[in-house]
Amino acid sequence: MNTPLIPVLLASHLFAAVLGFAGTRHLFASYNRSPGRGSILGAVIGLLGGLIALYVFWLAFLRWVFFIKARGGNIHTVTASVLKYMSGRHFRMNLIAMFFLATISVVWIYPFIWVVLAAFKTQPELFTLDARMLPEGWEWARPRDWRWENFRNAWIKADFRSYFGNTVYYATIATMIEVIKSSMCGYVLARYRFPGRNVLYKLILATLFIPVASIIIPQFVLVKELGLLNTRFGVVLALSGGAGALYVLLFTGFFSTIPEDIFDSARIDGANFFQTFRLVLPLARPVIGTVVIFQFMRTWNEFNIPLVFTFSKPELRNMAVGMYAFRGEHSSDWIGFAAGTVISVVPVLLVFFLFQGFFVRGLAGAVKE
Repeated sequence: MNTPLIPVLLASHLFAAVLGFAGTRHLFASYNRSPGRGSILGAVIGLLGGLIALYVFWLAFLRWVFFIKARGGNIHTVTASVLKYMSGRHFRMNLIAMFFLATISVVWIYPFIWVVLAAFKTQPELFTLDARMLPEGWEWARPRDWRWENFRNAWIKADFRSYFGNTVYYATIATMIEVIKSSMCGYVLARYRFPGRNVLYKLILATLFIPVASIIIPQFVLVKELGLLNTRFGVVLALSGGAGALYVLLFTGFFSTIPEDIFDSARIDGANFFQTFRLVLPLARPVIGTVVIFQFMRTWNEFNIPLVFTFSKPELRNMAVGMYAFRGEHSSDWIGFAAGTVISVVPVLLVFFLFQGFFVRGLAGAVKE
């Protein structure tokens, strides 16, 4: 077996990745000049080819390193193993699946990219450039072409800085309350046996089938009687006052899998309820990460509760309700709306990327009893 085959193989895929990058640039250029179907189709094919090439290149590289370590660095064995794998049916099926997944990904992410780039356009360009992604005469290398004044207008003129601060406050405090409340409830349901436990567990499970919007009137009456209407804490109380059944079930399933020896050791050392709870809570980091993602995203994008509970004080609204600031009686500021959408999406993406490592583990580890 010829040993230079592996470097040649890797170099060919790297070259294909470069071609894919060139196809991506051609895609933007085609939208910027003329939305011709042929040029766009060629660019999309080039982009998909580059994604597949990157996948093949990375997979081949990992297999190469793995086999070198496993076979003691015998390059002949490594070459034969890699080529055998890449000529197999499993590898071809992966390529086909990668092509279809890349196509679906491009179709799915296109509207989001279009909204992001629309935030850098002018109002006439938004309606005259059809579906083109880039503004007229826009170049990546010239920062002066990036119309940051759209974000400045959304942040200052539309008072998005106040809405942003309110949204951060609502989402952060409501998420913290929900994590504490659901974790303690799940801990009690998982570790203690008391009269009515099964009934309580089933009632919490039944609340999964109750629409959240159907309890907004009782919440409104309760918050009003407490004198918290048109206050930030009243909004937080309403956002975190739901049953949170899904979160309770996640914590219940996780705590029920913890070995009983840990709790026996804590009781022997004289630990009370809260001390034992604090002992095992760090073990539930995957579930906590999952709850943080779900609750933060739900609270961040909530529309009904901030609208109803701050009706008399618009300055207490969040960004989802604040989008109304871009809508006038006879016209709408769609550019400002796009800029506001980008501003509101970025923090959610950051939270998801920070806790995504716990997300799958939290869902997989929360096994129902």
